[in-house]
Amino acid sequence: MPATEFGDEIVTATNTGDLNLTNLEIEDDLRDLTEDWGDLAPESNCVLTGTYEVTQPDLDAGEVTNTASADADEIEVVSYSLTTALALVIFDDRFEDNGS
Repeated sequence: MPATEFGDEIVTATNTGDLNLTNLEIEDDLRDLTEDWGDLAPESNCVLTGTYEVTQPDLDAGEVTNTASADADEIEVVSYSLTTALALVIFDDRFEDNGS
């Protein structure tokens, strides 16, 4: 099984500073999820994975936007948003060339 599959959402937080981050909390707005990670050493990262099911309003809008935030005792809240475009593709095999 691959590490991720279609529909998986991945949020990675990396400590790019030179201080240990304590009481790190990562929030994923799209899945309405907050996870406590404890401490995170410099140059280390933590990864959240999960699945988000695209909704009809997402399809109508043609995109999905997620904002992830990180907070720790040593920093102010850091947020990052990403918008992904959506396209609905329908395959109709009734007209498939079967070689006849």
